[in-house]
Amino acid sequence: VDTGDGSPPAPTAAKPPEAPVQTYVVQPDDTLWEISKKVYKRGAAWRTIYEANRDVIKNPDRPPPGAVLKIPPAPPKE
Repeated sequence: VDTGDGSPPAPTAAKPPEAPVQTYVVQPDDTLWEISKKVYKRGAAWRTIYEANRDVIKNPDRPPPGAVLKIPPAPPKE
């Protein structure tokens, strides 16, 4: 980009590549705890899945079967 004053253009920061969004199709009788154990290897991270899918999950105790959930990156272990 020519700044018009002879100075070099400002460098632009390169965006780090975004990780592809992982998804999970809810099976009958799935719970968020069980899904979290499957995808994160620990059930206690269920809230991460819930927060990313509040538009789909009305009751966190029973996610709707057949719903496609977005699975964000695993949260740090506490």
